[in-house]
Amino acid sequence: MSAARRAAGAAGKGRWLLIAALALLVISLGLRYLPPLTAGLARVWRWGRERAPAETTAPAPTRAGEQLDVLPAIPLRLQVLNATGVNRLALDQGEALRRWGVDALEKTNAPAWPFPETLLILRSGREGGLAAVRALAERMGGVPVIVQRREDLLLDATLILGHDWEEYHWPEP
Repeated sequence: MSAARRAAGAAGKGRWLLIAALALLVISLGLRYLPPLTAGLARVWRWGRERAPAETTAPAPTRAGEQLDVLPAIPLRLQVLNATGVNRLALDQGEALRRWGVDALEKTNAPAWPFPETLLILRSGREGGLAAVRALAERMGGVPVIVQRREDLLLDATLILGHDWEEYHWPEP
């Protein structure tokens, strides 16, 4: 092998070492500065949401002049999780809850099931959120309410449908 070829091979290895070192530097800086950055962005997002005017809408009347019952003025953003194994239960009940003025944003299966009882979990600290969740729980016939805040979900509450879901009141189809 010629000396020129050996020198070119060494220079190529040097470039790869430089690229690897730069990649490690970028990763370490990302690990160091990304969590505080995302936490700061989350604070700004919450600050903006708290100061934004709440939009309230009531569902359209169903029959001539008849207005459906709605929850208090705050529109409730809900995640509906099916923990029963019944096909399409979260989808169907989430759509039915829209008749009560509830915005069911996510309707899917629960990550862990079966689950014995239905319950509502308060997620956000938004003003009026707890009152709206309690009003929904009361309207459904006394669903237990648990407070477990998770601001990362951008939801007011999670409704877990357990095996006793039929014991509670639901909007008429």
